Parts: sequence; C-alpha cells; structure tokens
Amino acid sequence: MPTNIPSGSGYQGSTSPLSGSPPLDNTSLGTSPQSAGDSLAKTGIDWSDWSQGLNLPNVWRTSDHGGAFPSFADTTVYPVIYVNGDVSSLPNGQGLLIVSGSMTMNGATHWNGIVLVGKGVTANGNDNVQGAVLSGLNTMLGDTVPIASLGNGTKTIQYNSCAIKKALHGISALVPRRGTWMDNWKTY
Repeated sequence: MPTNIPSGSGYQGSTSPLSGSPPLDNTSLGTSPQSAGDSLAKTGIDWSDWSQGLNLPNVWRTSDHGGAFPSFADTTVYPVIYVNGDVSSLPNGQGLLIVSGSMTMNGATHWNGIVLVGKGVTANGNDNVQGAVLSGLNTMLGDTVPIASLGNGTKTIQYNSCAIKKALHGISALVPRRGTWMDNWKTY
C-alpha cells in the first residue's frame, strides 16, 4: 500500500494509507520512462495513431475550428475531440478528449468521460473529472515526459464506468482501411 504522506504546511487531508473498496491496485507503472511506456502500451490505446489524430471516427479536430472546442450544451452527447498540441485551459464538457501535448485545468473545471494526454497535466483550482485520466502517453512513442504539477486547490478524479462507456461510444464505428478485403475484390 502507498504510504507516502505529503509533507509541508500547505497539505490538508488524510494522513492514513490509501484504501478503498474494491481494493486499490498497487501496480506500479515502473521507475523509468521506458518501463512506464511498456506498462502504458499494455492499455491497448493506439497512441501512435491517436496522438496524430488518425483512425478516430467522427472526431472534432480543434484545429479545424479555429482552436475551439465543440458546444457541450447537450450533455447527452459525448464527442471524440482531438487537440494537436497543448490545451491551455480545459473547458467544462464531456467526451473522449485526446491531447497530443500538455493540458492545464484552471478554475472549477468539470469533465465527464476520458482524458488522454501525451505529456503532463497541470490542475489549478477545484477540478473534477468523472471517468478516467491518463497522462504521459508520449512515453509509448519513446519520448521522455516530465512530471507535471498538480497545482493547487481540490482535485477530484473519480473513476466512473458510465462516463467512460459514453465516451467510448463515439469511437465504436467502422473505420475504412486501405488494402483490406473490400479493396481486394476481383473485378468481374
């Protein structure tokens, strides 16, 4: 069980070892960038393609919309969003967010779904993510990713299987691939 307690006068919170139900998965990602990258590779995320915005059906590319995120007015829609580069301020929203660079959350950001970040995440303020956050994914590409800052304020990143399922729904479509059976039919 992890037992490292933050030191310093600014820490407020529990000083007991982490615990929960179901029990905590105490699996380490490794002590080096290479072993962390190997562990991340086991997630099944095709980061070599996704980090470039490839093979993502029905994707909203912020670069195609002047850097803007989609409207999140309809909270039942969980879009797939691709950002080539960094996100300097994550808006409130939902979906599968893929960021090739770093991401910063400022203020009282609330996100439902999955956040995949190539580099690090910095969170300032009282941020809330319901779903899952994976950062440092560029280690899967052999890059060295520095440790990011958690900033200040209260962070809530809570695994939420319903939000994850909704976020993954956007990528459950057929993706055409060259050289597959359709391209290989004989002409009669």
